[in-house]
Amino acid sequence: MPENSNQNNDIEPSQSVDQEAFPQIKHTKGALGNLRRELTEKELLQSGARKLLLDNLDRLEKDVAELKPYKEKFHQADKKNEVLSEKLKANTVIDILYTFAMALGPLLISLYSSILLIWLIGLALMISAIIGKWARK
Repeated sequence: MPENSNQNNDIEPSQSVDQEAFPQIKHTKGALGNLRRELTEKELLQSGARKLLLDNLDRLEKDVAELKPYKEKFHQADKKNEVLSEKLKANTVIDILYTFAMALGPLLISLYSSILLIWLIGLALMISAIIGKWARK
């Protein structure tokens, strides 16, 4: 066959096709990816085309039925992930406050041991940090 006849098979017909009936989908099927995907009324009347379309429809419905449980599992896992992330943020803040209080309390006690009010503030920071850490567990 001449090379020109093969090129003519790949050219789409000049008939206008309703774009809403056939949405554009990016197909990546290798060598067949550039073939036209729209079917004319004449092509749709052939029993082979209808059988292929129904076969694909059945296959896709089966795929959807298989994937529905995974969709629900994904949403449950996503919710659980968000709850755990918020708990982790809260724990991180508590740990930072604990570390700050345990560092500042003894510092105030040791540096300002002669001033009773600052010494009491340092002691209160240490005690509240210990109680807060113990109550969290």
